[in-house]
Amino acid sequence: IAVTSSPRVAQQLALTRGVKSFVRKDSKTQTSKLTAWLRLNKVLDKGDIIVSASGQYPGVVGTTDTIKVRVLE
Repeated sequence: IAVTSSPRVAQQLALTRGVKSFVRKDSKTQTSKLTAWLRLNKVLDKGDIIVSASGQYPGVVGTTDTIKVRVLE
């Protein structure tokens, strides 16, 4: 599963085998809500790994400077 705020990036990700891409508004609360929804609908389970990449200036190409990795509890 790949989630992005860019329709163009979502289209590019959709070409990758095994990736289902979604376009969502970029915000930290949206990420938490999406994670909860995916768990509720049995897409994510305890122990799954979530990787998020973000930047200081969301939506600005080339500013990605943070990668977070977490294991769902």
